[in-house]
Amino acid sequence: MTQVKKNSIFVLIFIILLVIGIIIFSYVFLEDPYPGICLNSVDREMTELKLAIEDSVSRMEYPPLIFRPEGSCFTSSNKFGLIIYLEKTRLVCAQVCGASTDECYIMKYSSDLSGSLKRKCLNLPPFTTFEVGNSCSNQNLITSGYAIINPTVQGQLLVGQYLIRNVSPAGAPYPKLCFWHKE
Repeated sequence: MTQVKKNSIFVLIFIILLVIGIIIFSYVFLEDPYPGICLNSVDREMTELKLAIEDSVSRMEYPPLIFRPEGSCFTSSNKFGLIIYLEKTRLVCAQVCGASTDECYIMKYSSDLSGSLKRKCLNLPPFTTFEVGNSCSNQNLITSGYAIINPTVQGQLLVGQYLIRNVSPAGAPYPKLCFWHKE
């Protein structure tokens, strides 16, 4: 066997091993090659949802909003949580909202992706409630495929279309918000 044939066999084996290594690396480490895209999309979508919630307090009703981040943040392989909660720690309110108050509403996203914790301050009156009872029943929305959800319960805020309405009667001191969700 000539020296050229021996060298070409080694080069061919090296190339095959390199390709196999790249495939294994891609499969194991690059399930989502651009997690930053996903998390930036979540941040952008959270900002839109935040503005819709805040606007619905004053406008009583907000047009349908679609919450659908790009990337794999919301795949079945990634556990995630998006929730709205009332924070009762002055330090956290100061960090997230930039205000020295005893209570604040925060929307929080977290997933098993590294560095995925995102928090947004909701500028809502202190006694805002998120309704799920009879005050939210709307037969037209239910027959259109919407379901009433409670955004303060882990796992309720999902990808899909939302309608957010303030159902408090005129002159009421604090808003009562209803969330309807449709996939």
